[in-house]
Amino acid sequence: MTTILLTIPTKKHRGFSLIELMISLAIGLVLMVFVTSLFFSSHFSARLNDDNARIQEDGYIAMNMIGRNLMQAGYGNMRTTTATDFSGIGFKACQRGFKLPLTDDFQCNTTAKQPEFIVSYMVNTEIDRWNSSNYWDQTSVDCNGALPGYTDLPEPTSVAVINRYFTKTVHGETSLFCEGNGKIVNAQEPAQSMLSNVDKMILTYGVDTKGVYSPSTFFSNADDVEALPISGSNKTNWDQVISVKVCIALHSDNEVTSTPQSYRDCDNTTRIAPNKKLHTTLTRTFALRNHVQPTLLDQ
Repeated sequence: MTTILLTIPTKKHRGFSLIELMISLAIGLVLMVFVTSLFFSSHFSARLNDDNARIQEDGYIAMNMIGRNLMQAGYGNMRTTTATDFSGIGFKACQRGFKLPLTDDFQCNTTAKQPEFIVSYMVNTEIDRWNSSNYWDQTSVDCNGALPGYTDLPEPTSVAVINRYFTKTVHGETSLFCEGNGKIVNAQEPAQSMLSNVDKMILTYGVDTKGVYSPSTFFSNADDVEALPISGSNKTNWDQVISVKVCIALHSDNEVTSTPQSYRDCDNTTRIAPNKKLHTTLTRTFALRNHVQPTLLDQ
């Protein structure tokens, strides 16, 4: 008997060739570079948006406080149809800062400092309440949230709020500060930082020199306002200021731009940032409502 043996061919097992391995590594490397680039791009964009949002939010809060104060400058409670209980200077700025401690006429410095301004107004006693803790309600406090008077007052009385706004450099970073005249437990409240990373603050004063209760001349130097003669409506220098434009240039905490950015400064000049931080300017104009037509008690 003849035996026939059938041989079934078996599949030959083998690994990747060197070319296939190199192609796989190349594709994996490309994918890794793409994913890494996408991650860093998303992270960079998130940091940029976060710093921009922080600048806008902090600037909005600071500008709102400044604007609220400026629109109260010179406010007083009506005592007659033409007079209030406010006396003094409702708004004044000094190109080189104020002499400290502040005097009744808010004298200016002669040495080189950054511009400062003060805002003063009377507390509206008709809506104020004196509580059991001997503190004013929030409608009566200064920019630091402190009492504009003394805690030993026997009862509510009409007092003036005086807020001084200025920039100050601490540990290499400049911030915008506000110092009020309020006192808590008979201790003077220190100035508090309102806005950090400030490059500069520039004020533009809209002045009524013709007695028409609207700005007719604009100055960017407080010394020019200080030198103004009495106007046609018999107003002295700072009483002629009808509006104030506040411009604050500031930057982000972190370097979030790929290259130094181009931006508009407070003087409307295009500038190149000295670093890769985000730079911007915040500008708003506020009317000094109590420097225009007097509000009558009875119409």
